[in-house]
Amino acid sequence: MKFTVNRPAFCEALKTVTNVGKSSLLTRISGIYLYADASKRILELIGTDVITSVVKRIRDVDISMSGEIILSPIVLEILRKTKEESVTLETDENGALGLSFGSARYLLVTKPVNEFPKSELVFPSAYVSVSGLLPLLKHAAFAAETKGDKRELQGVTLKLTPGISTAEAMNQKRMASAVNRNAADGEIEMKLHISAVNILFSLLSADKTVYAGTADQRAVFVCGDTVFSTVMMNKTGPDMSSFVKRLVPEYCAVAGAKGLLNAIQTAAVCQLSGDDKCVNICFTPMGIRLSCAAYKRASSAFVATLCDNPTPDVGFNYDPRIIEDFLSLTTGNVSVKLDKKGFMLLESADGVYLVTPRNTVNIVKPKAKPEKTEKANKKTAKKTKKAA
Repeated sequence: MKFTVNRPAFCEALKTVTNVGKSSLLTRISGIYLYADASKRILELIGTDVITSVVKRIRDVDISMSGEIILSPIVLEILRKTKEESVTLETDENGALGLSFGSARYLLVTKPVNEFPKSELVFPSAYVSVSGLLPLLKHAAFAAETKGDKRELQGVTLKLTPGISTAEAMNQKRMASAVNRNAADGEIEMKLHISAVNILFSLLSADKTVYAGTADQRAVFVCGDTVFSTVMMNKTGPDMSSFVKRLVPEYCAVAGAKGLLNAIQTAAVCQLSGDDKCVNICFTPMGIRLSCAAYKRASSAFVATLCDNPTPDVGFNYDPRIIEDFLSLTTGNVSVKLDKKGFMLLESADGVYLVTPRNTVNIVKPKAKPEKTEKANKKTAKKTKKAA
């Protein structure tokens, strides 16, 4: 195999497929598969973990001899250190890889090609054109479970329609449903593992159109010369709408997302690292009162707004970080609704968010720092004397 390629374009392709390992929460497959097709003048690079593959193609490459090889990630590190415009890659009869650019030459040992778990990429027979996929996924994916054995909660359900498209995710403390209107030109539904969604984030941009489809239990996304393919999860578990229908709001208020976010952060300022993170929220006739407490510390904030029905004075308790996750991604006004048990529903133009209440804050006296022993005091005095 031998070819000469534009170095910046080659580095960008390597970076794209390497993101599979960096963004994945699953087992990373070491190395990058590369195939050079002299007849088509195309380089194809593939990065993968146990469920997801990313394919990047570079066209119009000067390929003298076709071939395939497994590249080490160190190739990208080497090529980043030069400013040469082009680089030549060539393999010898023993499978060693030679990198040449300018006056430099590197010789690298490679793995046998058959050690790479390359699967045949199956393309869908039909695609749905999607715009705004990145913000749609981001406004829901943060709520998914990322660890533990609750695999059914480690997914993001994507429903694309010509009308309202949604993305939903949940864990044991919250649920998020993001919406996007007129985002797609067709209908398709899939559930993606959060690890695959994290990889997809690194490939998407807010302004690019993506083509999505399904084939052989895999979801496929095509964006230019980049192809993303991942095994779909089973569509199990309840959806957001079933929970929202059962929630009967008892207390309601409307506030600016950023104002409410600032109030929560202000109220939580007294809670330091190691403290139990808890914010108490109470609706009053004049607004929303937020308060936090820790050992010998307390802080509060207030958001002026009209509340339909004041809550009991004891209010309800929540993990402030869970609420902040949603508000930090939201702009405009947010409708805050609580039921009698304290389940919170946040509604904005970007979607809806359900937060479960928690027990009251657990205030614990910090452990006292151990007093200096007589031996330690003597050492300190000795050091002070030397310094003098």
